[in-house]
Amino acid sequence: HIAAKPIPVEVHVEAIHKRIQGKKRLRFSELVQKDTRPALVVVTFLAILELYKRSMVNLVQQTTFGDIEISYIEGSGELDFDKDPVEE
Repeated sequence: HIAAKPIPVEVHVEAIHKRIQGKKRLRFSELVQKDTRPALVVVTFLAILELYKRSMVNLVQQTTFGDIEISYIEGSGELDFDKDPVEE
């Protein structure tokens, strides 16, 4: 068994943040494809949850197991990993 290479969530948070700032709206299905490795799907999901926790995006899921709509919150500020979003 070969250990999997760790996938840093911060890298994905930054990439999704840049992408959503420009596009304003995305769907989770636009970030992952059917053949995406499960570990990468999980990291991508954690990244959008991190953006939600930092009040940078809104998330809507119309149906159970349905696609997740991600929308950018204008004026939500810059992404800063040195700040604890819970303290804000």
